[in-house]
Amino acid sequence: MTTQRAELNTSTVQDRSFELAISVLRERIRQLPNDDQADLLELLLAILGGDAEEPSSALATLQEILGSHFSRILPMDQSRLTSPELTAWMEDFGARLKSARREATLTQQELAQRSGIPQAHIRRLENRQHSPSAKTIERLAIALGKPVSFFESSAES
Repeated sequence: MTTQRAELNTSTVQDRSFELAISVLRERIRQLPNDDQADLLELLLAILGGDAEEPSSALATLQEILGSHFSRILPMDQSRLTSPELTAWMEDFGARLKSARREATLTQQELAQRSGIPQAHIRRLENRQHSPSAKTIERLAIALGKPVSFFESSAES
């Protein structure tokens, strides 16, 4: 009887923990920009209905998006998030990405499929709206057949 009670208590605690985690996640997703919410939906659909490779790529991208936004859920002064140096780097990166994609005669959607990065995320990178993580840069470089150093400001395009 004591074992059953302990199992019941453990199950109840796990259920409550799960409910709390889901409610926190739901609230955090509501606070994401609309583009990121759309990316999450696209990724979840890929995870649930994609082929064998697509779910793992989608999960990695999902973790990247969630990880980058959860650290800054509370409203912040945007001037603290972007410095002139970061803005210049994002401009340069976006231009290099777009140039390399066009040189490879790929659409954003085709690059998304090759890299496992959502097309909307690629669009934001090309439009200088988002700064990529090192993992994103690596995945894009591989998909475009470029060395990672191609995306460095000092690299020749």
